[in-house]
Amino acid sequence: VDDSFVMVQAYHYTAEKLSKDATVKQRMELAFRTAGVSMFFTSLTDFLAFAVGATSNFLAVQGFCAYAAAGVAFMFVYQLLFVGALMALDSHREYSQVAWYWSVVGRGYLWPNLYKSDETPSNTNYVTADGHCRSQPETELLKRVARAYGRMLLEPVVSASILILFAGYLAVAVYGAANVGTGLDVRDLAASDSYWTIFISERFRLFNDYGPLYLIAFPSAVTDMSLPGERVKFLETAKKIEEDACFTPVPQGVWLRDFQEFVRKGGGDETLQGDAFYSSLSTWLQGNGKDYLKDMIVELKDGKVSSIKAFRIKVRQIPGTTTSGDKVGVPCMKKVRKILDEAFPPNKDVRPLTINDRDSLVFWEGSAIIVEQTVLNLIYAAAACFVVTVIIIPHPVLCFLAMIVVGMILVGTLASMSLVSNMRIETISMIDLVLGIGFSIDNVAHYVHAFMSSQAVVHSEDGRVLSLATRKAKAIDALERIGLPILAGDISTMIALLALLGSKSRIFFSFFCILFAVLLLGCLHAVVLLPVVLGYFGPLIVLHEAPQAGQDDPVGALDEKDEQLPSNFNVAVVTVNGSSSQ
Repeated sequence: VDDSFVMVQAYHYTAEKLSKDATVKQRMELAFRTAGVSMFFTSLTDFLAFAVGATSNFLAVQGFCAYAAAGVAFMFVYQLLFVGALMALDSHREYSQVAWYWSVVGRGYLWPNLYKSDETPSNTNYVTADGHCRSQPETELLKRVARAYGRMLLEPVVSASILILFAGYLAVAVYGAANVGTGLDVRDLAASDSYWTIFISERFRLFNDYGPLYLIAFPSAVTDMSLPGERVKFLETAKKIEEDACFTPVPQGVWLRDFQEFVRKGGGDETLQGDAFYSSLSTWLQGNGKDYLKDMIVELKDGKVSSIKAFRIKVRQIPGTTTSGDKVGVPCMKKVRKILDEAFPPNKDVRPLTINDRDSLVFWEGSAIIVEQTVLNLIYAAAACFVVTVIIIPHPVLCFLAMIVVGMILVGTLASMSLVSNMRIETISMIDLVLGIGFSIDNVAHYVHAFMSSQAVVHSEDGRVLSLATRKAKAIDALERIGLPILAGDISTMIALLALLGSKSRIFFSFFCILFAVLLLGCLHAVVLLPVVLGYFGPLIVLHEAPQAGQDDPVGALDEKDEQLPSNFNVAVVTVNGSSSQ
């Protein structure tokens, strides 16, 4: 809906820039010329951000981003055709001086006396005393509010205070982003008052003296236990795992250790191999080692073991400190797999397999790569959007500034996850962060493009041009043109998100928190920080045309070093043909 607000604002803002003989077609042409580039830019960057997200390794992220990218494409066409058609219909209504849309339906066939398709403002009273199209009263009011707000914002004391506040915000944001947690808390999979959530919380509180039991399976293709050398390597690997800080040994955890003890006590040779090994193993499994039958899959021949197809060992992890496993579970899972891969290098898909008795590794698998995937997706999406930014906004300073501000918004969003809403980076929040790139770029790009395309001039009360395109005039003009659509788009979206605030599902709550933070921070950066930065340090892009006849030479009227706008100055926009509004 953001681009719709931009279109409507351009439609009203450009009304007074037309001559009294301008047709509806010319008005729509000027409106789309004003808003079209910004709409196309934001739609394209949103589409690219979601397209990059669709390449994620997580199927949930792939599906969401693919549908979202398609939705952005359809919405762009919808706004150009349907919303644009409604704007044209409203322009016909205004020019015909008809109060109701119903009076212009049917293109004059039903009400020929009320509607003419070639009507212009000059044929009605829809013109001002100086011969220009009349603007809506609410449009003038909003422009005055934006102008007053811009002048207040660009006061030196106010601007300095804003820069200091945002510097402090950035420091806190970096600290918060560096401390955001990772991993999906299994309690978040159900409602906050569900039986599952209560059970997980109580189990963690009352039965957390022991960590989960790891079951490490060894297929026959990984190691051959009938070979003495393989048995030695296997026992060394098992000992290394048990002695690691992440794990503790368990009784009857390694069957080979008890089997070797059985052989030694019987006076046998520990270097048994081949049929002799399997014969001794059969004797042991039928006696003291029968409890280990559940840990082995053997092939029998004539009632005796002829080969081992697979076996497993057990080791217990130390107690976790969180239910998400990000502090203990994920590091321990990575550690045991690293030890196993070093001892038994993977051969395609043949490798030792690790699970635990709580089935939590399925969540830790995602947690192990979520940070890397999130960072890569954000970088790829930002890079794609930067390329588009360079094309649409062909000014290096504005391009880099836009991406820096987008980065500040995302860092602030990550900080809000750890400092405000106590959330972690997981699959759902990863989707929300990809969404955040689109929202952030929308806010920033709208204002930056409005600043770059502005040809603001400073008029005195008698209409004489006193200065062309000062930084502060351009910053204020950009606020007049795009400030309201940014506020309206963000506020309307935040209101829509309020429906999720009362949800008992942590997934919906995280969706609300992240997107609300993105919208709030994006709005503040776009209508507070950017006007100050661009108003003082932005590139000065001036109109290279001479003033109209009868106007004083504007050069030197306001020195570039002192761009303070007097209170009796009005900010206007110079159109492409060089004419200026009064």
